Amino acid sequence: MESPQVDDDICILKHETACVAESPVAMCSGDESVASHFALVTAYEDIKKRLRDTEKENTVLRKRVKQLEDKKKERAESEKILTEQLQTKELEVLQLRSEMETSQVMKSLNETQDYWHVNREGSEVQIHTLQDEVQRLRLENSHLHTLCTRRQDVSESSVKNDEIQKGAPPYCSYSRPAVMSVYEDVRSEVFRLHTLVRNQSELMKKLRNRPVLKRAASSALPVQCLDDVEKNHSPVRAPIPRPPSAPPLHVAPPPGTSYAENWKEAWPLNRPSPLGSPAGPPVPPQHAASSLDDGSWSIPAHPSPDHPLFWQPY
Repeated sequence: MESPQVDDDICILKHETACVAESPVAMCSGDESVASHFALVTAYEDIKKRLRDTEKENTVLRKRVKQLEDKKKERAESEKILTEQLQTKELEVLQLRSEMETSQVMKSLNETQDYWHVNREGSEVQIHTLQDEVQRLRLENSHLHTLCTRRQDVSESSVKNDEIQKGAPPYCSYSRPAVMSVYEDVRSEVFRLHTLVRNQSELMKKLRNRPVLKRAASSALPVQCLDDVEKNHSPVRAPIPRPPSAPPLHVAPPPGTSYAENWKEAWPLNRPSPLGSPAGPPVPPQHAASSLDDGSWSIPAHPSPDHPLFWQPY
């Protein structure tokens, strides 16, 4: 598209060429006017050429500007579309992230519920097992209790039957606590007797070792005086009271008789009859009903060294 200035310039040139006679240059001389006219035409052609080139550049630049404007519009539209797509993608990403987090939370909740359910089932199984064990122990305890009571009843009935068969009076039928108390009394009495026998045996050992030392110390004395010295230095002991039912002590034989003749003689006492028999001694009622804690029991003491039975062989 050419500008209207080009047409004006051409019109001016045509007008100038048409009105040569009217121009003031024509008033000049011939050679000078021709030269100036040629210079003006050359300058005009050059300006005209430059104007055409400038117009062409302007048209190209206008086209380029128009293209750039179109591109700018397209780019703006594309940017707008891309922005909308980006926003939609961000919304989708946020939605997917929220869905993923929700699924993870639900999964963790389901796992926790499953774990609690498994633990609850295990605890219920353990509780049922313990309840069965407790029930079994209760049944066993009740069974053992009934068995113990039956055995106790059977033992008490057997004790009563034995006492009835032996002819014991009805007031002598002891229950189990009474039997245990009697057993404890007998046990304490036996322990006391063992202690007493042990003390007496230790005392006898000491007394047997004493005359040997005295004889070693008095070896310078005659043999006939040793017995007198032992009798004089031996401690005098009071005789221990003996119960009336105990047999009398055996009397030593005279010095002239031997032990063989003494053993040939008849024993003066017969074997005692059993207690409670018709031939035996009568038993007083209070003595029969007395317990082991009474002082009616007495143990015969060992003979002292000054007694003749101490030196007799058994």
